[in-house]
Amino acid sequence: MGVFGAIPLPNPNSNEVFKDVMDYLEQIRERKAKQPLRDAQAKREAALAELPFAGHQIPGAAGEALGLEMVRSQYGEDSPQYKMAKQHFDLKEARDRQTMAYQESLINSQPKRYATNEAKTEQELREVRQGKVPGSTLGGREGEDLSPQDQKRLVNQYGLSVLKKLSDPKTRQQALFAVNMEKTLDKLDVDALTSYSGAEGFTQLISENAKSIKGNPSEKFLKYQKAMTAAEILAKQVRQFYGASITPQVDKDLRKLTNPTNWLVSPKVAKEKFNQFKEILETEKHTIFQALKTPEAYEEGSEETGTEESTSTTPPVSNIEAGKMTIIDSTGKEHVIWRDKLDEARKRDPGLKVKKESFNAAKI
Repeated sequence: MGVFGAIPLPNPNSNEVFKDVMDYLEQIRERKAKQPLRDAQAKREAALAELPFAGHQIPGAAGEALGLEMVRSQYGEDSPQYKMAKQHFDLKEARDRQTMAYQESLINSQPKRYATNEAKTEQELREVRQGKVPGSTLGGREGEDLSPQDQKRLVNQYGLSVLKKLSDPKTRQQALFAVNMEKTLDKLDVDALTSYSGAEGFTQLISENAKSIKGNPSEKFLKYQKAMTAAEILAKQVRQFYGASITPQVDKDLRKLTNPTNWLVSPKVAKEKFNQFKEILETEKHTIFQALKTPEAYEEGSEETGTEESTSTTPPVSNIEAGKMTIIDSTGKEHVIWRDKLDEARKRDPGLKVKKESFNAAKI
């Protein structure tokens, strides 16, 4: 027995009721210990419920803008937290706009990027002719205006670039020689050049020359001398135009054509001979300029080139005068080609021969 007045406690190992009581008391203690955490979680859930979208982050630009607004509401517009968040937000917006502009530029520039070099040059030249800076109208933009001086400079620059790409140096050089010949022909007075032709004119020329020596030349004689100077320059220009194809005999005949005055030839006949020669040079010049614009100039028999199949009313002339020559291939067949194509023809047919011709075939 225990002390008098005390309640005897049952043995915990032998009493199941006592064990159940102790387990219940332990559960109460644990619930009390976890109650602050549950209260904090409930408080957090209540706070989130008051936030937009229950505190969930919205993806994309809308979520970023909402997050920035939340920082402003929480810390204030003048706070360092908001200012830093605003700076990062603005930088990201700027990067996104640049990326979108770059992608749009790539899409709009596809036609030009996938075009050939010739097509790109043509597009840029079209912009310049419209008075716009090359490449500034891509994507339907209005484009940047050019000053009249810059427009003229760029038109010439692009034009020369296209000409160099589409033509060979020799053809361009011949074109310049042809322009020089044309200028000289425009200034040459054919009537003055042939005014002393024929027996009577030759006698007058001797007399006029004597007056000139004494310092009293007539107006007619002065015009004749100017025409003679132009004829001599023309002969040099013609030699430049025909280049290496000019032989000594041909050079001699060219001098007679550029100055047909002769005591055995009347002024009328001399003038007709010169005019015929002038028409031949015009045909040659036309062929050269056509060669700079279209491949049709290289096609035999083209009406644009003034060849033997042309419908031109120019009187018949010898091939050598018209800048052409006749060759005989290995089979004995004759062909008319341009003189500067002889080397190419010989490579194709080493056995070909050149048929001899003379300027006399076209003389009056």
